[in-house]
Amino acid sequence: MAAAMKEIRDRRLSEHTEKAYLDWIYRFVTFHHTLPSEALTEKEISAFMSFHSVSKQIPSSTQNQALYAILFLYRNVLRLPVKHVDFIRLKKKPELPAVFTRDEIRRTLLQLSGEKKMIVSLLYGCGLTVNECLALRIQDIDLESQEITVTNYRTQKKRKLAIPYILKEEMSDRINKLRYRYMYLTLKDYRGVTLPGPVRMTAPESGKSFAWFYLFPAVKPLHTSADGSSLYHHRCATYVQKAVRKALKAAGIKKKASCHSFRHSYASHLLKDGRNISEVQKLLGHNNIRSTMLYMAILKFQSRVSDSPLDNL
Repeated sequence: MAAAMKEIRDRRLSEHTEKAYLDWIYRFVTFHHTLPSEALTEKEISAFMSFHSVSKQIPSSTQNQALYAILFLYRNVLRLPVKHVDFIRLKKKPELPAVFTRDEIRRTLLQLSGEKKMIVSLLYGCGLTVNECLALRIQDIDLESQEITVTNYRTQKKRKLAIPYILKEEMSDRINKLRYRYMYLTLKDYRGVTLPGPVRMTAPESGKSFAWFYLFPAVKPLHTSADGSSLYHHRCATYVQKAVRKALKAAGIKKKASCHSFRHSYASHLLKDGRNISEVQKLLGHNNIRSTMLYMAILKFQSRVSDSPLDNL
């Protein structure tokens, strides 16, 4: 596992990718714990993937993630050749994602408060994913221009999003409070925050500056760096997911929804309000417009469902 972690960090993969790959590598090694590494072949990959596909019924996207992690282990850590992996794939019929109405968004937000309400407000108000939102730094917030900058440090791609006007004052107050917290931490044995791979390699001292402090930092330093020091990370995704599930239940919303449904709703509502699909693609950060076309299908489905001959009597 240590060799895999080193290889991942040497290649400057994101922390999210590191966590996912190490999790799948651990499962794979545990699954074949009786075999020495030199005895591993494509058959072991096929057996592992087929088991999780059939018995665990993991979705197609998760199957791909698991496969990429194991291929990374074989090719870059164990230095074993892999030509072709054949395994049973169970594909579920694609379903349109859940999208909230504006009233459902309001009812959900009423069930939240403080930090959790701000996070969910940004998920919907800016169309962020949970990981994008939690990874925001102080330097990503420009209150004067009223913009948020979302950066993919692996591809170096950036996109700018408008801060909802309703959140501007609240966000300013939050940054001021975080500044006091940061000043308090610097009086103690403060080692800084976790950094993206490329920044960690080129400017490791950046983690001690306020600019790199998280907008939603964890309460305690949870991440241990390579030299053994504890660093501050951001809130974990489960913190938000639990809050959203609780809020949806309290609001009486029974849709099969998740945190990502707020991003789906953001895109759908923009298109419904007449925004150009190319503009929505840019705001969401989609590389391929086919990903954004999903929301046109949602609008067509909603329109078809809402039409009834009774309304024309």
